[in-house]
Amino acid sequence: MTLDAHKPLREQLKPASQSGPRKPVAFELNDLAFLISLTQTRDDLFTVRYGVQVKTGLNYAMAARELGECILHALACDSKINNGGR
Repeated sequence: MTLDAHKPLREQLKPASQSGPRKPVAFELNDLAFLISLTQTRDDLFTVRYGVQVKTGLNYAMAARELGECILHALACDSKINNGGR
């Protein structure tokens, strides 16, 4: 895949393929470095998407941690927080 540097990255990337109908997104944050979303796939399982990264089969605690890490990373990438890096 060739990317165009003059177009936003999220417009050029296609979502990961899924089997079955797409579940509604419970949470989405799209004004940071990368799109971040949380989907509840079953009563006890979640999926977190961060840019092209997709983590599936997460329980509540795992999803909470992953979602928080993604949000903090995106904030650091946008220079909205200082993550202590040098």
